Amino acid sequence: MRSSSHVVAELAGGITRLTHLRSEAPVLLKRTPQGLYLIGGAAGPLGGDDARLRVEVGPGARLDVHSTAATLALPGCSGGASRLRIEVAVAEGAELRWLTEPTILAKGCNHRIRTRLDTDETALVIWREELILGRHGERPGSASSRMDCCVGGKPVYRSEQIVGDESPGWDGPAVFGDAKAAGNLLVVDPGMATKPITPAILGDTAAIMPLAGPAGLATALAGNSIMLRDYLNDGLRHLTSERRTQLSA
Repeated sequence: MRSSSHVVAELAGGITRLTHLRSEAPVLLKRTPQGLYLIGGAAGPLGGDDARLRVEVGPGARLDVHSTAATLALPGCSGGASRLRIEVAVAEGAELRWLTEPTILAKGCNHRIRTRLDTDETALVIWREELILGRHGERPGSASSRMDCCVGGKPVYRSEQIVGDESPGWDGPAVFGDAKAAGNLLVVDPGMATKPITPAILGDTAAIMPLAGPAGLATALAGNSIMLRDYLNDGLRHLTSERRTQLSA
């Protein structure tokens, strides 16, 4: 299954409006009073699926993105990989809060996530990504999740997490070990240009790191999804303590 979804948020009369909203299964988009929700319109992603999501946040607009449930990556009959490409542009003075639910990597899946985030230096972005390594009692399939973030046209954050056969030793003690969940929370905030964050330890397997630009990162491994979310929520509070950003985690 191939699909393409696209949303444009623009500020008009002091209110953020979705001036363009088009979606196709399996990634369906629905506007609610709490923000934009990603809704699974079909099972999967299954092996062989290729989905693209384009998000544009115009000058001064604010967009909150959530999802109704976790995404479950499953194997397909063809044995091919499933792909999700996310392309996001955040304009001057805009705000984007991307707080979707985790992606669960089921046994036998072969999933690829590629995210490209381009944001203006004056924009605020909060971006959470979480991977759950298999369902209860099973090992995950193969997956890779790559994110490239540029602020003002300059690269600030590039990271790739690889799980499964394509990365020998991925479950060794120097990489994921016995963790069942992994996640990152990226904050791009123009205030960090003059007041950078300081590194901090959130726990045995979680930390806060400053990035080269007006940005900071909380990264964590955990034994389950609840522990992971707790770590990332702690990271969010640390990274936004000066701004006192109000959002739902």
